[in-house]
Amino acid sequence: MKAKQVIKIVIKSMMVLIGILILFIFAYGMYHRYMLAQEESKLEPPGVMVEVNGHQLHVYAEGSSESKPTLVFMSGSGTIAPVYDFRILYSKLSEDYRIAVVEKAGYGYSEIVDIDRDVNSVLEETRSALSLAGESGPYILMPHSYSGLEAIYWAQMYPEEIQAIIGLDMAVPETFLNQEVKPSIVDGIYAILLWMGVQRIPGVYDASLNWVSDKENQQLKYLLYKNALNIDIQTEGLAAGKSSKLINEKEIPKVDIIQFVSTEKMGANWISCQEQFSKKAGSRIDYLDCGHYIFYYQSEYIADTVKEYIKNSTKD
Repeated sequence: MKAKQVIKIVIKSMMVLIGILILFIFAYGMYHRYMLAQEESKLEPPGVMVEVNGHQLHVYAEGSSESKPTLVFMSGSGTIAPVYDFRILYSKLSEDYRIAVVEKAGYGYSEIVDIDRDVNSVLEETRSALSLAGESGPYILMPHSYSGLEAIYWAQMYPEEIQAIIGLDMAVPETFLNQEVKPSIVDGIYAILLWMGVQRIPGVYDASLNWVSDKENQQLKYLLYKNALNIDIQTEGLAAGKSSKLINEKEIPKVDIIQFVSTEKMGANWISCQEQFSKKAGSRIDYLDCGHYIFYYQSEYIADTVKEYIKNSTKD
């Protein structure tokens, strides 16, 4: 057999394999879409759904509504279901205080909306969702990771609503000021994989939590299939630089701030940026020798610190 014939056979075989792969991706993507439609009716939000800007957001609250301040839990980027993720911490506080978890667009039981997700847009939706759900300040904000930006901006724009910020290894504007986040080829690959429903393949992503019930872990699976790195999460991340500049142009919020900081290396400047912010804000830093999801590992200590802070602040 001549070399040209061999090359033709190889090319033809590769084209057939590529065609089969494309067909498989399309077929699995259609299966994923079908299953999402079936699973939508199985979702059972434990809180209330409120309509903000034409889409549904989920707000969960527990504890006495007469107890003030209300602790507002704000999730980091990409968290599948904040209402379950934060349970390990807020369950230790809700006997004494009112707690609320707002699931932003693209998170938990809330809708995916594909609209602007800069810090101003997200904050106004968070405030509206709380108000529509019957919640009111003053608030102690408890942001994890990326939502630190929203918490700081909230205290800048509406200081009368905020008593304190207790950061759970929260991001600060210094983290993203010199980082220009742009879409990349990796984002395109992610988009294809997510359209295909790769998160549905067993073993690819385990979203289960050992502090929720079996039924709730099943709900977590449905929410994983729906939410994994969706367009709202991506758009929110791309707005990090813009949001950080907006915050940095304003004065440091004049509220009490406690920063729990993980010693785990989240990036070259993660800890140093939190330290820079702390110097400007005059906040307290508490280093915890554990992973970035610090409330997974140190929920007892964090809850005790929050209780002590509230006890002392009511004496003033």
